[in-house]
Amino acid sequence: MGILRIQNLTKSFKKLTAVSGLALEVKKGEVLGLMGPNGSGKTTVINLITGFLNPDSGLIKWHDEDITGWKPYKIVQKGIARTFQQARVFPNMSIFDNVVISLAKAKRSCLSLKQDHKQKALEILNWVDMKTKPSTLASQLPQNELRKLEIARAMGSDPELILLDEPVSGLTPEESDSIAKVITRLNETGVTLIVIEHVMRMLMKISHRLIVMNSGMKVCEGSPEEVRVNPTVIEAYFGKGEEEFVNFG
Repeated sequence: MGILRIQNLTKSFKKLTAVSGLALEVKKGEVLGLMGPNGSGKTTVINLITGFLNPDSGLIKWHDEDITGWKPYKIVQKGIARTFQQARVFPNMSIFDNVVISLAKAKRSCLSLKQDHKQKALEILNWVDMKTKPSTLASQLPQNELRKLEIARAMGSDPELILLDEPVSGLTPEESDSIAKVITRLNETGVTLIVIEHVMRMLMKISHRLIVMNSGMKVCEGSPEEVRVNPTVIEAYFGKGEEEFVNFG
């Protein structure tokens, strides 16, 4: 049985149904990729799980506890953290202080880091391979380092589950590979992840399982190999552009 289970989740905005009757399960220790065209409802699902939106109907269960409609801070305290499409950091604070602040939310200790907050913050920054000096203001970071800071801040709360919303969007292939390595290493520590991404080559490489959404509904679920050749998925993304999708490695 999964650590996170969603049942019949539905959310509408006026006349637009963003998520419709969604059911999914996240297994402990896996990397679950959530993919779909723009407007398919992926980020809405993340917002519902993490309490930034309340569903119109349905249930969200974390270790069999109903957390539907909980406030975001309570969900963080339960061991669920997230990042955002547009980085949400404190721009006028150093990257070091950004991570120290996140440590105040810590509930678990899945990374076996030292208890001293200053030392722990430095270890996390080193762990995500941050190249920039810890004293640097977050506003001065290039995009790839900003993505690492977001992951570092999520790690600071010692989560059991992290939801990453387009962690390599706008990055070069080399920068994307660097973030992918951080995600894989994080998963190897025992952290479970849900990853939304449009860079499908990366998503298929890091994911154990994929769920594909379209028009607010789940249209396919399976291994990367199964999803890659699924006709419904190919049509949703490319129409007749089948060869480009199937040949993703």
